[in-house]
Amino acid sequence: MLWLLPQNLEVATYQSYPMADIDDHTDDDGNIVMQLSEAKKNRWMKRIQNALFDDYENLEDGSYQGNINDDVVKIIQSNFPLGERMSEEDLVESIGNTVKQVAAYIDEHTNGIHQLFITHFALDFVQQSIQSIFQIEETDAPNDFDPMYG
Repeated sequence: MLWLLPQNLEVATYQSYPMADIDDHTDDDGNIVMQLSEAKKNRWMKRIQNALFDDYENLEDGSYQGNINDDVVKIIQSNFPLGERMSEEDLVESIGNTVKQVAAYIDEHTNGIHQLFITHFALDFVQQSIQSIFQIEETDAPNDFDPMYG
């Protein structure tokens, strides 16, 4: 069982990494590859950041930090019940649901961004959000047996 504890639901620092060279063809391993110019990646990242954050700043190390907007915080909170135990399977399901919902939110609140880019971004965003917003601890399953009452 896992236990989710909130750390900071307002400000998070995210690492900006060059989204895979993303352009509708496959590589030798069958992976979809996109080849984007730095300018296009930067434009798309800015649109996504404007949709997800009330305000943000780009830091010197290439990361960015900002206040996640309330709608996105609600998406995250709805999938990760605070102070409740969840199984690893439930955690994986919650992560998947959150990625889908964040990607749908981005798609609805931006235009002109390739769906694959949005999905890659949403996956990375959710992963980094979980790491910065929650502290996940492994715990024993609840035991309803109380020796006081037999």
